Amino acid sequence: MFTDPVSGKNYFYYGNGFLAVAELNDDMTTIKPNSTSVITPSGGNLNTYAYREGAYVFYRNGLYYFLWSVDDTGSANYHVAYGTSTSPTGPINIANQPIVIIQDPTNNIYGTGHNSIIQIPGRDEWYIVYHRINANYINADPGTHREICIDQLNFNPDGTIIKITPTRRGINPVVLDHVENALSIPEFDNTSDLKLINRQIYNFSGQFLGDSIENLKNGLYIIKDTYDNGAVSTKKIFKFENN
Repeated sequence: MFTDPVSGKNYFYYGNGFLAVAELNDDMTTIKPNSTSVITPSGGNLNTYAYREGAYVFYRNGLYYFLWSVDDTGSANYHVAYGTSTSPTGPINIANQPIVIIQDPTNNIYGTGHNSIIQIPGRDEWYIVYHRINANYINADPGTHREICIDQLNFNPDGTIIKITPTRRGINPVVLDHVENALSIPEFDNTSDLKLINRQIYNFSGQFLGDSIENLKNGLYIIKDTYDNGAVSTKKIFKFENN
């Protein structure tokens, strides 16, 4: 399902071996009459962009991007291809370099497909979430041994997607604009003028780590603060230092 940020309309995409689109009614469960059309990208082959399944649509800078999986899960050619359009209902123009991401056997990365795209709110910063197949099962029931992965998605100045090199590491932690570094937590609460008299820091396994975050690694923690009036505040915080 895709909500068009331009018109506010909601669209449903589906199909295996073909791609169809339909506009949804406001109830989000039924299709508007006479709104269904088949928009399968024409041409291509299993080495390039022949449509199979798993369509995903997003909008950026006046263009609608259509991404889909090519070939079958266990195939050496299994990958994500893309095209663009000026409309959420096509037609789809195939990119000159249509492969977005493909497996890398030299690093034991197989079966890269079935993607979704994430944009960090308020930023032109994008990530692709996809699956790969556990290398130990690429030749034995690969479809039931999938691993979720995430890598950064980048664009050329003309809006074309830069082909992604899949990684085993993934991305660095992303800190949203409204998330404050725990190191900036003041001794006095910003909203109450209460004096902080005790701080206890724990990891997500419940292990007590003391009262200072300065020597902790980047990551998620729980901070329990006690104030001079007896009030207790518990926060989930994310420490991030861009070294």
